[in-house]
Amino acid sequence: MTGSFNIKTNKNINADKLKRHFNLSVMQALEVMKIKENMRIFHPSKRFSNQPLYNPVVLFKRLSILPENCSDIVHEIKRGMDVAIVDTLSKELGISQKKLLHCIMLSPATFKRRCTNKKRLTTCESDRIYRIVMVYRSALELFNGNIEAARRWLIQPAKSLGGIAPFDYLDNAAGADEVYDLIARIEHGIIQ
Repeated sequence: MTGSFNIKTNKNINADKLKRHFNLSVMQALEVMKIKENMRIFHPSKRFSNQPLYNPVVLFKRLSILPENCSDIVHEIKRGMDVAIVDTLSKELGISQKKLLHCIMLSPATFKRRCTNKKRLTTCESDRIYRIVMVYRSALELFNGNIEAARRWLIQPAKSLGGIAPFDYLDNAAGADEVYDLIARIEHGIIQ
């Protein structure tokens, strides 16, 4: 992140006011004044302000898979998402339906039966779908909205994950946490 630092001091605060208000000794009040005089305030650069924010609600709406606000998302997960989300998400991620079904721990036969009977996913399956979408959103953020780079990163083996693709870690919460941790390390330039 870029920006500039400006020194900003408040001329109205003096050692006597600090001493009385905060019950400080004269030396402590003078030390606070010295710190205050050297305080620098960060002002973010406007250069990056036009970049899109990867709000999960916007992504979900774009994928036509979830409601428009966060409280509705929680309700939708508890109620169970529509089975059509499996096709939509597998196309968005560029992976096979079978691979996505394996990740959400749903057998192809059960999926086919639910499609035929117009049934919904269970709460656990919906939660796994949500987890996948959130990691996908984080990957999009990592690659500045480049969908192809995010897809490729999710399905290629990662040395930091022991040669396993990040997507293959998403079938449980602990694995998803490892992927989030890896994304954070990459964002901060700490790659091991």
